[in-house]
Amino acid sequence: MRILYLLKSLGYILRLLSAALFVGCLVPLLSRDYAGIVPYLTASLLCLACALLFLLITRRVKTLDDIRKVESLSVVALIWILYGLFCAVPFLFFEFSFLDAFFESISGLTTTGASVIVDYNAYPHSIFFWRAYLHWLGGIGIVVLFVGVLPQFSVAGRQLFFAESSGPTEEKLTPRIRQTATLIFFVYGFLTVLQIFLLLICGVPLFDAVCTSFSTMGTGGFSIYADGLRPYNSVAVVWIVIVFMFVAGCNLSLVYRLLFGKRHRFAIFKNGEFRLYAAIVLILSAGLFVSLTVNQKMSSGTALTESVFHIVTLMTTTGFTYSNFELWDAASKIFLILAMMTGACAGSTAGGIKIIRILYAFKLIARELKQMVHPNAVLPIKVDGKPLPDATARQAASFLLLYFMLFLFGAIVMTVVEGNLTVGLTGSLTTLGNVGPGFGIIGPYGSYAELHAVSKAVAIFNMLMGRLELIPFMILFYPRFRLRGKNADWRRHLKKTATEI
Repeated sequence: MRILYLLKSLGYILRLLSAALFVGCLVPLLSRDYAGIVPYLTASLLCLACALLFLLITRRVKTLDDIRKVESLSVVALIWILYGLFCAVPFLFFEFSFLDAFFESISGLTTTGASVIVDYNAYPHSIFFWRAYLHWLGGIGIVVLFVGVLPQFSVAGRQLFFAESSGPTEEKLTPRIRQTATLIFFVYGFLTVLQIFLLLICGVPLFDAVCTSFSTMGTGGFSIYADGLRPYNSVAVVWIVIVFMFVAGCNLSLVYRLLFGKRHRFAIFKNGEFRLYAAIVLILSAGLFVSLTVNQKMSSGTALTESVFHIVTLMTTTGFTYSNFELWDAASKIFLILAMMTGACAGSTAGGIKIIRILYAFKLIARELKQMVHPNAVLPIKVDGKPLPDATARQAASFLLLYFMLFLFGAIVMTVVEGNLTVGLTGSLTTLGNVGPGFGIIGPYGSYAELHAVSKAVAIFNMLMGRLELIPFMILFYPRFRLRGKNADWRRHLKKTATEI
């Protein structure tokens, strides 16, 4: 592990991310609250100072073209932690404790949407824009975003891009990674602007439309109101959000081809993962619809909106609030839990297990059952008509096992600390899956503010693990994560650099 390569990469990314932090100053500037600029300007300047320090230390490293995969994974994990710290700075100006500020920041960047805010009237508009903006940045992926911008990552960008991207597949739109990242960012921005426009047509104020669209496309779920979308009292607004949450849960590469592609334009409808994704949404929505009409005595129209909204918002790990499903019957909650556990498509902004891994797991199980009957048969696993390498199938199975182990660990710790099984199980499930709301005190109208500090720390760990797809973050705990090879003697290099300065 070459620490100078890590610091150089972190320096380049943080330098541009410091400019992204400055966007938080827009709301105070537009509202002429010039004192309100200070929290966001402070965060931006601290991030820039850290970036320049890293670049100064590593100025002898001329290129990152030979960055290794393990180093790329480490860069991705470290940048999320560091950027989470810088993004937490504005919250400290509003009397958040450090742990709560870091929790809110990580929840925003990982697009989880779990919040420690209780009184929504106690904070200015700028903090709600900041939370939604963190969703939007985290949704596209703070590394993927700048791989498309930074020329320094012309070759190394490939490693960083796939280390950051969600899902087990390495799908790209063009042979060049920077161009692929740029196209994904383009369709992401286009859909965001389109949703803002449609919400404005429905009478939603501009500030609300921007924050809601940022949270929707980032599949985050932070809202500017304690009761989510309910204050708009508009079925049209709810259905617009449903459509864009569903689209955000799709593979953005396939969405780009559908909207702007010249070749394979309708490939999304032939994609096995998308078809399974749509089928699960329909099945769970239908089941919840029946439960709500029978058990909750809802009208057909209300039950349809409620069922589709909550299945889509939980399955895409957005976590928007519309109704207090904590009050629903047990049968209805079963469908919600299934949606929380599933996740959406690989290559989307959603968290969770991802549909493709579930598809791989079922095909692997089916193959093993057939192999027991026909032990000498050669039975390749096929997805979309293409053979799936055994290594990929094994990786998916290993991911599911590790995911379950981390969920169990988090659930045990949170249950013991909180003395509440419901909070422990759903808290671990929704933070690891980047969903947000659970049941009990952390339900849709609840807050994570009342949790013990240990539970919040576990939740932060889970959110990072879930957003980074486990592996990049686990690399930091791997026994062989140590300095080797060229530029490994970082102490000598730092001493020499300090002497030269």
